[in-house]
Amino acid sequence: HGWQEVCAIGDECNNMLSRIQALIEDVKATETAKRKTELSLLQAQINPHFVYNTLFSIKCLVDMGNREKALDIIDSFTAILKSNLSVSDPFTTIEEEITMLNQYCTLQKCRYGDIFDCTITADPELMSCRILRMLIQPLLENAIFHGVATCGHYGCIDICITTCGENMEVRIHDNGVGIKEADLRDLQSKPAPPKGQRSNFIGIRNITDRITLYFGSNYGLRMDSQPGIGTTITLLLPLLDD
Repeated sequence: HGWQEVCAIGDECNNMLSRIQALIEDVKATETAKRKTELSLLQAQINPHFVYNTLFSIKCLVDMGNREKALDIIDSFTAILKSNLSVSDPFTTIEEEITMLNQYCTLQKCRYGDIFDCTITADPELMSCRILRMLIQPLLENAIFHGVATCGHYGCIDICITTCGENMEVRIHDNGVGIKEADLRDLQSKPAPPKGQRSNFIGIRNITDRITLYFGSNYGLRMDSQPGIGTTITLLLPLLDD
């Protein structure tokens, strides 16, 4: 009789463990779905800035009667949309990302004229490695809009992608107006602005959140700047082979 009781207790324990395991799987599935939703929302927060600024540029060119430049900017814009928004994979290769960034520079030069130059380099062995889509573009956008466009001299933007131990480092440097120390602290420490309120810089919090959600808190973004000299933004990312 005692052995039957032990067997009954064992069966109940096994049933309880099965129910606990099922609950754990449900929680994992819920958290995975939540994470995917958060990542989709973060991606959606970046794209409207880019789309709005580009469409506004096209409108200005059309209003000025500059048909040829308007067509050039539409061609570049279409290529960027095709490479970034029409695919379900949130990752792209470094090679594809560099192509998109060059197209974006062409697009912005149609708007601003020949006031800046952008040089993009990467270690050859990194060209097939993977990176989150639309991760570098908002930082390039900031370097143009808030850095070199109003600096009063010819702007130079350098984007360098290198290995850093077992990780990858993306460095975006401009020789623009720079950022005051107090503003730099605010950008790196304050949460994202309330809905409907624009931040001085596009996508900084968004990019940090995306990196953390995908790769964890060991990776992220660092900003260094000096007023009148320029700004450097460094991304530390995991090295993901294709």
